[in-house]
Amino acid sequence: MVRRAPARYASTTMSSDSGFPDQPPLVERLLAALDRVATAQRVGRAGRAARHGLSRLQADLLLLIDTRADEQPRIGDLAAWLGLTRPTVSEAVGALERKGLVERAADPADRRAVTVRCTSRGAALVADLGTDVDLRDAVESAIPEDDRGRLLGLLLRLIRELQERGQIPVTRMCVSCRFFEPWSHDDAHRPHHCALVDTALGDADLRVECPDWEPAEDARRAVRWLAGRASRR
Repeated sequence: MVRRAPARYASTTMSSDSGFPDQPPLVERLLAALDRVATAQRVGRAGRAARHGLSRLQADLLLLIDTRADEQPRIGDLAAWLGLTRPTVSEAVGALERKGLVERAADPADRRAVTVRCTSRGAALVADLGTDVDLRDAVESAIPEDDRGRLLGLLLRLIRELQERGQIPVTRMCVSCRFFEPWSHDDAHRPHHCALVDTALGDADLRVECPDWEPAEDARRAVRWLAGRASRR
């Protein structure tokens, strides 16, 4: 019988929250699980991009330009949203422009500035690039509908925490919006409130991308969020 060598983990700190003595801490296992899901998403998008002769970055940019079309993004905006340098993004946008998928236009607010928008051909590719049918089917198969809302809420809270720490750019999510009022209702299913449409929200109602989003003032947002979180511990 062949004996396997003991598994080696990145951390030498083992978990006390499991019956397995050689388990890494729960947080490390959560991060490893998130990384595997992200890998599946990256591989899927890279494959769809390759079918259209695009790199994954070019595909990411095309999707972002389409999603943020109402903001008439500039190169600097795209670079900030993706956490990349302006030269890297400018080069990728140039490649998309040469392929007839995006075009540059003068910014109506500043004629010296240039915005980027999808052409009709580029917009036609967006639906295919952005839809990961296999991953969506896996989520629907593996996660019951009631759990999906709770998972979405937890992921948005993690994203918001990363934004507060400056580790990723702020995006147009409910939880970073000035209209979002967390834990405003004594309703376990819909505890939050959107002041814009004056309605209660549950985790399943929260948006990852909202065209009506307006940035919340940092100090006020942090105080409201932490106060609500602390009261529910």
